[in-house]
Amino acid sequence: MSDFSKIALSGLRAANSQLSVTSNNLANSETFGYKSQSVQFNALFASNGMNAMGIGTSLDATTTNFTNGSMIPTGDSLHHAIVGEGFFMVKDTDGGTKFTRVGLFEFNPEGVLIDNSGHHVQGYLANGSAGTTTDIILDKSPLAPEVSTTGTLDANLGTDDGTGSLTSSFSLFDALGKEHRLQVKFENKVTAPATGEATWDMSATVNGETINLGQIQFDANGQIKKGVTPFVDGALHIDLKTGLASPINGVPNVTIDMSKLTGYEGDTTIRNQEMDGAPVAEFEKYQIEENGNIVSYYKDGRHQPVGQIALAAVDNPDGMLVDGSYFSLSTNSGKMRVGVAGQAGFGRVTPGVIEGSNVNTTDELVSMISSQRFFQANAKVIGASKELNNALMQNV
Repeated sequence: MSDFSKIALSGLRAANSQLSVTSNNLANSETFGYKSQSVQFNALFASNGMNAMGIGTSLDATTTNFTNGSMIPTGDSLHHAIVGEGFFMVKDTDGGTKFTRVGLFEFNPEGVLIDNSGHHVQGYLANGSAGTTTDIILDKSPLAPEVSTTGTLDANLGTDDGTGSLTSSFSLFDALGKEHRLQVKFENKVTAPATGEATWDMSATVNGETINLGQIQFDANGQIKKGVTPFVDGALHIDLKTGLASPINGVPNVTIDMSKLTGYEGDTTIRNQEMDGAPVAEFEKYQIEENGNIVSYYKDGRHQPVGQIALAAVDNPDGMLVDGSYFSLSTNSGKMRVGVAGQAGFGRVTPGVIEGSNVNTTDELVSMISSQRFFQANAKVIGASKELNNALMQNV
């Protein structure tokens, strides 16, 4: 084979490589998260001298274009797209880690967040996993009841004729989530003419049983005496274990902060009252936030975090191995970093959309035409070389 035939053959191989990459790009122009590729070639020379003669070309590298594709709305809050740098991390069935830009996520019947290939999406658990990524699992079990322990009462006890009273009502929840009614009553106000200080009798009623709580005292400026018995720094401790004939399951006592109570002239009124604790709550829905946080909401209004989707980034994305819409690490990809959306070096995560392919169809068609012409030109050179060799052989 002549030298120029060899040169033309290398050109055929180069054109074929270009056509193969271009065809793959066009075939994936509608594939979610696909990143277009391009080929780079090196010129080959017979030597390294100044007058070295070219002897063809060779494939140098296939590079990947990691610019963002178009954002395609889907209306599904579990679908995510990364705007900027980073990859979603998933675990395949063999436990290996892969990386992808395709955020077609859903929860499987076991509550595990998976992608469209069934791989487990990796993230951080809300209850802490020591910085280690793991599966994100949505637990739709009811929330256990929360036992009542503390409350707050903010009111003004203003009646000065001794005939007024005020009753504040709270809901207490026991260990089984059953609701009990606690009422704290203030009555029988007595004002000392010489000092202007006032006292009120206090009592509590729980499930029909009454507990005497003593007295609350106000100074001449209408301020509660926070350190006078039965108060400790303005907090009233109610003993329900020994004070009731039928104690409440799991609620031996409650403490109500009354440090904001006032005895000003005017209406006797409640400004605010609240008590902690909650009954059993059924799961209602989940919500995905823009930083990848997943939050569960319950029918009683409570909510709690489930976890946060993790992102990964590498020093050299071009060095990653490509397998369809998945990428994997190689010796050329450099150091991997793991974090979450919005951190330095990572893009934003947008729910409800999917990143489309970044293939420019027009550019790829132009490239295909160019590669075909390049292929044809080199094929003609080989054909001419063959005819020339035949002519030479006939003349020998």
